Parts: sequence; structure tokens; C-alpha cells
Amino acid sequence: MALKAAIIGAGEIAKRAHAPGYLQAGADVVALCSRPGADLDGLAAAYHIERCYHDWRRLLDDGGFDVVSICTPPALHAEMAVECARR
Repeated sequence: MALKAAIIGAGEIAKRAHAPGYLQAGADVVALCSRPGADLDGLAAAYHIERCYHDWRRLLDDGGFDVVSICTPPALHAEMAVECARR
């Protein structure tokens, strides 16, 4: 069974490294979250990601993945990482 991944943040690091890296490793990216106005739809379409969110806590509430990549600005990492680990 393939690893299921979620990505928080739809910026350049997600587009150029995380999303293609997961696919290259044989994982499925099943959920994506980014702030309104980001290229959420473009990244989701490029990698066939069906579940998209604008609220990272909602993504965590819905679950259904094994790992989360946090691809947001560094100042946001701590809160998100602690909450991901807690859940």
C-alpha cells in the first residue's frame, strides 16, 4: 500500500520538491492546503490531488494520510508541526 501524504502550502517548495518527490517515491498526495489566493488549484490539478483546503486544521481534522509536509513560511512551522504531531 502506498504512503498517503498531505501538503500544507502550495508555494514553490511544494511545487518543485515535495509533490514531485512524493510521486517519484511512489507515494500518493491525497490532500493539499494553502491560503486563499495561492495556486492551490494549479498544484492540485498537476498532481491529481482531490482534497483541497484553505484551513490547515480542517485538513488535519479530515485525516486520511500518513505524513504531512509543511511547506509554509518558516515562522508558521512550529505551530503546525506541533499540531500535526499531536494528532
